[in-house]
Amino acid sequence: MEDYEKSLQAVENALDLFSEYVSRKHSLESLMDSEKNSYLQLKMTQVAIHEASEGIDVALDLVPEVFALYGDLYSVAEKANDEQVPEKVAEPKQEDNSDVVSTKSRLFSLSRTLSRTPKFRHGTANGTAGRQASTHHRNGSIPPVPRLSTSSRVAPVQAPLASSKVAKSDLVNLWLWAASMYRRGELIQDAEEALVEAEKVGISSADIKVEMGLLLKATQQYRAALAEFESALEIGKANPRAVVGLAQLIYEQSEEFLKEGQETSSSVSTLLFLNEHDRLAAVTRAQGLLEMLISSGQGFNCSEGWYLMSLFQEQEGDMTGATEALWKCIKLEETRSVRSFSVLEF
Repeated sequence: MEDYEKSLQAVENALDLFSEYVSRKHSLESLMDSEKNSYLQLKMTQVAIHEASEGIDVALDLVPEVFALYGDLYSVAEKANDEQVPEKVAEPKQEDNSDVVSTKSRLFSLSRTLSRTPKFRHGTANGTAGRQASTHHRNGSIPPVPRLSTSSRVAPVQAPLASSKVAKSDLVNLWLWAASMYRRGELIQDAEEALVEAEKVGISSADIKVEMGLLLKATQQYRAALAEFESALEIGKANPRAVVGLAQLIYEQSEEFLKEGQETSSSVSTLLFLNEHDRLAAVTRAQGLLEMLISSGQGFNCSEGWYLMSLFQEQEGDMTGATEALWKCIKLEETRSVRSFSVLEF
């Protein structure tokens, strides 16, 4: 816990320094794309530390802050684009349901809210950003960030439209990040909405397929989940998350098949395998993908890959191989960061 507190303080100090840097430049518009991306990644890392130390519920409450930051970073450029190309939008009809909002107003509601929102520091020496933001909300000094729906405790927020390539890429990654958090928080509908928003941006991504596969798996739609993982591997054959997602699904289904045998029952009918031959073929393929992953430069430090390999080897009775793979996983977990080092790439 002490390490988390130190890490959180370091991130919040970095966010404060970034805020001061922006103040000296007098304009967010003057920031380079790499600087905007770094600013977003810092904020997302802050949320990740909160999740690791305080749980997913605390982290979910901070999701709107990250979308607000995205809106702050890109709203200036998007506003200029919107002024250059006026768009006629029909006024929505007045309805009794106050939760129904027009598409146009939803898309720009966050940027309008930001213009009325008092600025506040990302963190102080006396408390975390999450607690500080909660205090502001209770005092009524910061308007609530717009939600897409009111069907659950935490719903996705809508960021401004993105027109530039970098803005679109950041927005896709932001929606995927949010979808993953909602899924881990068991907010399935909100996770699905976040994925829909990611697809609307128009950038094809293996990560979108992977996240959809994980969401379908969470709702026990195993065949559909498998199809999404396969699609992700077609887009990016070396995608670690796609390999891990597919391998984990096959392992879990293999375990269920072995428990149930080949009896005809409602539980067996939901499995991926029709017979033992199907199961063995799937397991062999999953192990082959895992071996390629953990022996590659991109996945040698993938603890999930090593763990799944140990499970498959244990399932086959290879206890020596299972033990070696498990110890490798443990060593990697001991030094695992709260976020992947891939976020440093730009």
